[in-house]
Amino acid sequence: MKQTLLCTTLLALLAVLFTVAACSDREKEPLSSLAASSSTSGQVPPGGNYYPLALGTKWVYDIGGGAADTTQLVRDSIVAGQAYKYFKTGTSDYFARQEGAVYYRREVNGLAIPDASGTIERIELHADYGVGQVWNDDFSLAAGGRLRYENVLVAIEKERYVRGVKCETVLKVRTRVYKTVIGGQETIDATFYNYYAKNKGLVETISDLESKRLISIGF
Repeated sequence: MKQTLLCTTLLALLAVLFTVAACSDREKEPLSSLAASSSTSGQVPPGGNYYPLALGTKWVYDIGGGAADTTQLVRDSIVAGQAYKYFKTGTSDYFARQEGAVYYRREVNGLAIPDASGTIERIELHADYGVGQVWNDDFSLAAGGRLRYENVLVAIEKERYVRGVKCETVLKVRTRVYKTVIGGQETIDATFYNYYAKNKGLVETISDLESKRLISIGF
């Protein structure tokens, strides 16, 4: 009887230790992703802020090789008569604005035929679109040809671990950039997967050109 009781106790203890170890490993896994079982075609994201636009907000990202990059919302701006938030980064600055659940991004570069402000604008995120819905932005290149951004909400993840930190309600967006040169066919120039978490904004980017994961966010 005592031997049977001892074996039962040991088995129960091992089961508890196994469960604790599994949970611990899961919390430490930086890229583990759990997709919501209800993330089906047509499902619309729950309401919320997926792109914080409060002045002073700062994101610090791990960009690999021991390096980090900082993005900070530094001031209000007016571009071509439209109100924007100005973002300062370690590589290139940009403007952003929000209309309902639609988030616009205005690049500061010379890729497209410039308007009066010398910049171009595209829709970075449609937080009101269902899974599988697509939105496009098409621009004429200053040197000829066209540039097209094809975006689709791929999934709504219930939670996602980024560098060991749990992010809840994450929108996974795939962006394909197509380029057409004068007299040529349209080709894929780059593909990005961006992950936007509720109340955190962009927490991770995966692509052949760049990858970054959120280290911290401050308000």
